[in-house]
Amino acid sequence: MYGPEIGPMPVLNPSKLSKFQIKKLEESFDKLPQRTIGSVFEEIGANTPEEISLDKVKPDRRRLDRIVMGEILGLSEEEQLEVYRAVVDLVRSRLEKARSVERRVRKGDVAVEEIAADVLREFGGELRFPEGYIEGEECEEIYIPKEEGEPSLESSLEGIFVRFRTLKLRCETREEAKYIEIAVKSGRRRIKIPKDKDAVRRAVQSYLKTREAVRKKIAEYVGNRRSLIERIENLVWRKGIS
Repeated sequence: MYGPEIGPMPVLNPSKLSKFQIKKLEESFDKLPQRTIGSVFEEIGANTPEEISLDKVKPDRRRLDRIVMGEILGLSEEEQLEVYRAVVDLVRSRLEKARSVERRVRKGDVAVEEIAADVLREFGGELRFPEGYIEGEECEEIYIPKEEGEPSLESSLEGIFVRFRTLKLRCETREEAKYIEIAVKSGRRRIKIPKDKDAVRRAVQSYLKTREAVRKKIAEYVGNRRSLIERIENLVWRKGIS
């Protein structure tokens, strides 16, 4: 998981839970790492939605799920079954789609659009920079006219700059300059920049990690075919920021 995935993820608010519920959660969770965690199918004990029943779910997994879904969220057992069915159905369809694409790639019929769509489904909002990386941050905004063209980074004894056609922006840190460069190359002209310099650094680092993860994901489909990786990668980012 990468930083941008964590920010918008819904989680339980501990302040809304009783001490007894928190203790039960901790005790149940502490037992899980004592064994190797299996695939979704192994944990739930079924390969298709039709095979699912609550007594097939691994006992320690079921104990934790029962607390969260039943006691805290108030789902009935039938509703909990529907959650398990939906998870298994989602994972199965994703795996079948991936296998279909991989078979076509092996045959030389590279499904560029399908691979890009799969990657987009997996990474979602992480491709949008800087919006996907600065949620909750207090920001200031700068505007770069479109006619200023593409940015380039410069470093001299005078400092670190982002240079455009006629505009030259001085930055406090290299990460801030990189942040502006990435934002403009992502199609942003009104750019929100966090006042917290650590937030700027984290956003740039997370974005670069995401780019590397996207590249590795594409390589899973097409191997080390660099030109093809670049072609699909460009398509992914073009669609992701539009």
